[in-house]
Parts: sequence; structure tokens; C-alpha cells
Amino acid sequence: MRNKLLRSSISLSLMVLMASAATTISFNDVRAAKSEKEVVDLVAADIPSFTGAYLSGQIADSDSDIENAIDFYNRALEFDPENREAKRRLFTTLIISGDFETASGLAETLKDDAEVAMLAERALAVRSIQKREYRRADKFLDLEETNPVDKLINQLLSAWAKFGDNKVKEAIAQVKGLEGPTWYSAFQDFNLGMMAAASGDYEAAKTYFGSLIANQDAIQIAPDTYLQGVMALATLHNQDGKKDEALAVLTDTIRAAFAPADALKKKIEQDIETPYSVANAQSGASFALYTIGAALNREGNEDIVALYLQFARALDVKNAAALVMLAELKEQLGQSDKAIAIYRTVPDNSPMKRLSELQLGLNLADVGQVEEALAHISELIKAYPNDIRAYLGYGNILSREKNYQAVVDNYENAIKAVGPIHDRTHWNLFYQLGIGYERLKVWDKAEKAFLRSLELSPNQPSVMNYLGYSWVDMNIKLEEGIDMIKAAVDLRPNDGYIVDSLGWAYYRQGKYEEATRELERAVELRPADPTINDHLGDAFWQVGRKIEAKFQWERALLSMADFDESQVPILKRKLKEGLTDKTAANDG
Repeated sequence: MRNKLLRSSISLSLMVLMASAATTISFNDVRAAKSEKEVVDLVAADIPSFTGAYLSGQIADSDSDIENAIDFYNRALEFDPENREAKRRLFTTLIISGDFETASGLAETLKDDAEVAMLAERALAVRSIQKREYRRADKFLDLEETNPVDKLINQLLSAWAKFGDNKVKEAIAQVKGLEGPTWYSAFQDFNLGMMAAASGDYEAAKTYFGSLIANQDAIQIAPDTYLQGVMALATLHNQDGKKDEALAVLTDTIRAAFAPADALKKKIEQDIETPYSVANAQSGASFALYTIGAALNREGNEDIVALYLQFARALDVKNAAALVMLAELKEQLGQSDKAIAIYRTVPDNSPMKRLSELQLGLNLADVGQVEEALAHISELIKAYPNDIRAYLGYGNILSREKNYQAVVDNYENAIKAVGPIHDRTHWNLFYQLGIGYERLKVWDKAEKAFLRSLELSPNQPSVMNYLGYSWVDMNIKLEEGIDMIKAAVDLRPNDGYIVDSLGWAYYRQGKYEEATRELERAVELRPADPTINDHLGDAFWQVGRKIEAKFQWERALLSMADFDESQVPILKRKLKEGLTDKTAANDG
């Protein structure tokens, strides 16, 4: 996919260049290239102007192809060394890439540039704190900034610079006196707790972290800050020899599964030392930036979040929370190779380590190293035989490889490992076991596993959908199956797959008008899914909308190769003959 994106981007650049006769490269040259590197080298070697290099950099940038964007912007600056826009883009791209040293050098030339002055000065402040030039850091921070996020960042960085300059009381007073929106309080308590702990005042630190945990709004506004506060308080209790209090904090405040907290809990239970990680101004400022970046982490904010996380990483290369989130951003961009490299840097003694190792294994599978991925996660299972996440990750890879017997064996082993007493958290093990047995066509065991999953967690839409759809598809327990699917739709009305199940259930009952209504909605929710388009085509045919039926089958055929190639001959027969008894018998 990345090769296709890059070639598409380079081709767009070439279209502009070729239109102006600015390059001698042909599109056939691009198509003939066997790798991303060959495409990049081909273009870079022949771009004869600032415009060509800059345009290529912009397009690579928009595709999140950071390394090539940097190459192109540098090439553009070779043609026009003082071009401000190219410098700005190179500067931000360098930070996002993690090359903070080069970026901070460029920041010196951009600190008076109105377009990027705030970012450039913040980079210089971070570099000053990094180098323990604390008084210099304050010179680059506008403490009167009116934007609430920028004001918070600048004030916290300034306070940590004072802390590093041994002005601890002044730093604490600055954080306490910070005025702004009510959501500031979570970040104030967290940073005050870190400062107190780093200065050795553990009782005050516990008070601040306790205040953060008591702030129920913090769970919604800044969940990562809240969780870090919980883990910090538990760690400090454990350091004081108050093991029971430490475990109580983790148990009472973190209701849902959270791998780092679970790992910390197990360390405390096993009497393994859990030192508090924030010890100086660098690590404190790093966590300040990480928590703000985490609070902003939502779709569309990837670049700005990456900037904060890379600043955090520059200040403390052992900030495991920032490293894991940065790797997750790379995963979201489809850059599994870069995610792997970051996961490998997570410190061994961090509560985030087990989570990072699991994600590393999953990303190995994403880049095609399936055997290495399975071996890696297998070692995690051996080391932590009761950690169901490792079994789920292992099973996920086996499912993608369609090795369903191994899937079943994996989940049977997982269920044995957790013991005879099951709770709500184990529902997914039985659900995945059921899928494995269903794919092996051992329905009695599949059904038993699905029902057990629903006993443990009665309102899981995915399980209800899978079981209900299976009953309907096998033409058994039709009414019960439809009721179950309807309940799943009520719980998750915008899930195209579940809506498709309801439509197909109506179809199986011969209720074609109702089927058409639901399947049209399913296609709106999942327009590219071939199975849903195929189902809608069948429904259209049954209600006499035969031209629309063929259109839907054609759409399904266009994308079926990426899903289930066995359906391709059936779709081709439908397009040729329509919905006959023979094609209907093979459908579903």
C-alpha cells in the first residue's frame, strides 16, 4: 500500500513537471521501479528546479511519507537556500520525524518568522531544558499567550525550567497560580505531583496525585493524565512499603483493562521494585508535553500530537508512555516498520514494556514477518501465561493466516491458562474460540463457545451479531437469530456489518423489501465492502430492481479479490445470468 501511495504522489508531481516539460522521466519509468527507494531516487535525480522539488515534498508530506518529504525539501533549498516556506515545512517535518537536533538548529533561523515563531521558540526552549540551560529556556516562552493550550504548555515548560534551576518553590507557585479553563486542574495536579516527588516531598506528591484521581472530570478530559497519576500514586505508596495501599489504588480507580497498570500491579504483587520515573526537570517537562499531546490525540490531530510527543522524546528518551503513543501514531499511518523501531526502544523496566512487546509482535505480522511475529508473541505467552492479551494477539495473526485449527488450539490453551473460574473479561476468548470452530465447520462447539461468551458478557454486539447471523445463514433458529441481530443493531446502529446481518436475515426469511431497506443502509455505512454490496445486489434482484442489482454485483466484484476470491466466479455468473437457483444456492 505504501508503494502505491508513493507512486501515486510522485506521479502527481510528475504530471505537473511534465506539463511544463521540466523533467525527462516518463510514467513508464515510474511504473517500472521495483521499490519506493527506486521511485524516489528516480525523481530526485531528475528534478531540475525549486518548484519541482518543493511540489514533490508537499505531496510526500501529505501522504505522511516523512523521509522523502525531508529529502525533497532539502533539495528545494539547494535551489533556493533562503526560501522561507521550504524552511518552515522542512522544520516541522524534521520534528515530526524525530530529528530534533537538526530541527532545533533550523529553529534559530525561524524564531522571528511569524508563521512558525511559536513552534520554533518552543523547540529552542525544549533544547535549552534538554541542555540544562534553564534560564535561557524562559526567553523563548511567551507566558502571556492567550490560546489556552499554548499558554498551558509555555507555563509548564517555564515552571520546569525554574525547577531545573533549583527554584523549586517558584516553580510550584507558578503551576499553582496558573489561571485558565477548569480543565487546567488535571494538568496542574499532575505536574505539581511530579515536582513534589522529584524534590523528595513524597507526601505532598501523594496529595497532588490523590487530588487528580478524585477529579472525575479528568477521566474524560485527560484520561492518559489520570492513568499516569494513578500509576504514580501507586508507585509512591509501594516505595513507602505500603503495598496494600498501592494495590488498592490500582484496583479501585482503574475499572477497565489497562495493560501498563496491570503490569505495575503484578510487579507490586511480586515485590519487584517500582522506582518513580520522574526525577528531574527533563523528565518532568517530557511528561508535561506527553500528557497534553495525549489529551489532543484524536483523528485529524496526528501531526500536532506527533510534534508534542517528539518534544517529549527529545527531553527524555526513556519516557515509555510517549514512545508507545508515538508508535501507535505510526501504526495509524500504516508505518509498521517505524512503529517497530520505536517499540524496541521502550525501557525494559517500564510498565509499558509488555504492551509495547505485544504491539511490536503484531506489527511484525503487518510487515509480512509472520513467523517472527508468532515466535515473538509465543515467548510473551510463555513469560506471562495468564495475560489474555497475548493470546488474543497470537490468535489474531493466526486468523489472518486462516490457520483455524491453530486458532482453536490457541484459545483452548488460553481458557485453560486462566483457570476454571471465568469472569466478564474472558468473554473475548470464548468469542474468538467460537469463530475458530465455526470456520472449521464444527458448529456444535462454535455455538457452545458463543453462548458461553454471552453468559459472561450478555450485551456484546459482535458476539450477538456473529451467533445470530450464523443461525440465520444456516436456516436454523431464524426468529431467535433475527431477534439477537436486532438487539445488536440497537446497541451499535452505525456498524455496517451488523446492519448487513439484519438485512441478510430478512432476506433469508424472504422479506425482500425489509432486506433491501436494511442492506441499503449497510452499504451507506460500509460502501466498499464486497459482501454487503453482493447482498444488496441479491435483494435488489428479488424486488425487481435488476439494473441496480447488477451495479451492486459489479461493485462487489471490483473489490472481491482483496477478500474472498472464491466468490468471484459466482459474482461473474450473477452478472451474466442474474439471480438463478444455481447462483442463489452458492450465495451468502
